[in-house]
Amino acid sequence: MSSPRLQDYSRLVAYPVQKKLLSLLDGYHRGEGAGSSHEFLDMAEYRYGDDISDIDWKGTARRGQPVVKRFESTAVLSVTVASDTGASMAALAEDGSAKNLVAAELVRALSWLVSAHGDLLGLVAGSAGGVRSMPARAGVGHAETLLRVASSATVSSGQSDLPALLRHVELGRRRSLVFVISDDSQISDATAALLRRLTSRHQVGLFLIEDLDPTRPGDAKLGAKARAKQDPTELVDVTAGPLPAFVEGNQVIEAQWRMFRKIRRQEVDRRLEALPLTYRRVGGMDDVLPALVDVVGGGKRAA
Repeated sequence: MSSPRLQDYSRLVAYPVQKKLLSLLDGYHRGEGAGSSHEFLDMAEYRYGDDISDIDWKGTARRGQPVVKRFESTAVLSVTVASDTGASMAALAEDGSAKNLVAAELVRALSWLVSAHGDLLGLVAGSAGGVRSMPARAGVGHAETLLRVASSATVSSGQSDLPALLRHVELGRRRSLVFVISDDSQISDATAALLRRLTSRHQVGLFLIEDLDPTRPGDAKLGAKARAKQDPTELVDVTAGPLPAFVEGNQVIEAQWRMFRKIRRQEVDRRLEALPLTYRRVGGMDDVLPALVDVVGGGKRAA
């Protein structure tokens, strides 16, 4: 899947989904005390997906067709993305895409949403090798820079260090809407404690990118690697090196992997479900928009 340019993203998002996402972001504005700063903009013909409560019945009677009132938010919301760019994010996601590219696609979708709403987006990214912070700003050029940074993880990057990113976000003085992008491996008790502290000041959403199953049959695995533009002859653990050939298709190892993943998921869910935040697991590129709707909407916790 090739990524669209930021300015073309709205063409890929169905209008009802656009409407819902923008409406959900309105909710964050109201939560920040910005509800009174929505000024009347104009009247527009009712379209499928518009909120029925926005219909202007007098205007509808005059025009002979349904019309809605449109409002413009005059408050500016600061949105921060904390994106893990450690070595674990250079691994493959569940659908075979590189996890760093899935992370970049999440940042692209958030950039489009925040830009469409007239708000500002910043980024905190890094690993154990260091943290880079980019203040919240507007503009396509700024957004494209965020995308490059979010996709910068390689196998030679430092080890992932999500706690360092969260501590950096916590230092920000301004209350913000914070979206965190990482994977299950980083959700320890210590990380959960940092997330709890973060939620006392900010509204937090979390995306966890799923790992590829290393025991998948060769044809599926090779197809996934081709999509990720990897060497189709070998799977490599980003921390331990090439995986031995006997891993593939080995039923005993497959059962052990599934049990390990189940236990790890349960541990992560236990930690996160005790926190006042919404999280969603992302298997690959096709999950990006559904995950965005869930997390921005504060609905589902995990898939």
